[in-house]
Amino acid sequence: MRARDVMTKGALTIAADKTIFEAAERLIAARVSALLVVDEDGRLEGIVSEADLIGRVGTGESAAPLLRRAAENVAEAAAFVRSRSQHVADIMTRDVVTADVDATLGEVAELMVRNRIKRLPIVERGAVVGIVSRIDLLQGLLSQPQSADATPGSALPDKPLGQRVEDAFRQHAWAAAWQIDVVVHHGVAHLWGVVPDEQLRRAFQVAAEQVPGVTAVDNHIHVVPRTLPGRTAR
Repeated sequence: MRARDVMTKGALTIAADKTIFEAAERLIAARVSALLVVDEDGRLEGIVSEADLIGRVGTGESAAPLLRRAAENVAEAAAFVRSRSQHVADIMTRDVVTADVDATLGEVAELMVRNRIKRLPIVERGAVVGIVSRIDLLQGLLSQPQSADATPGSALPDKPLGQRVEDAFRQHAWAAAWQIDVVVHHGVAHLWGVVPDEQLRRAFQVAAEQVPGVTAVDNHIHVVPRTLPGRTAR
């Protein structure tokens, strides 16, 4: 299994010339912790996270004293730009670890562990095509084909069974607005995603339990109350 098989496609991005306020608004609206910074051709330039933005929006300290001190030292000037600039280009992390779409899950896991990162942008011919999070990696590992001596949990192959669970969700209007990922392993359906209340979380579980061939449901769906409309994002 490769990075292309587990990545979240269409990762959220922002241009380097956007302001930090636009970046903060996009993070909040999408409920994600980081945005990939790309150029007009989709090539990765950096990454901006919620940590980069904390303490930056709405600061009221006067810039003049800082500017005078910064002029005396190049390093201090660089720190000044990062602390006072209103643009993504000046606060983003530029040295971003990436993986190719054909990287194996083992290679992806090694990069994440070695660099102590929670998410890994995936590129193809230099352009960003997706992102792999720790959850994506875990889902991929769970969905690996079972060994020949494993105890089968279902008479149905895992991949078609997962598709049947997703088809069951699509039959219900209440499920249409929420992105729920399904991974079937040994007949157990693992559900991943975010919904705004417990009733929706329970509804997805019940719908999965009713699919023939599903022996059990492991419900990893998180309940996060929200007021913003639209589809959730990881």
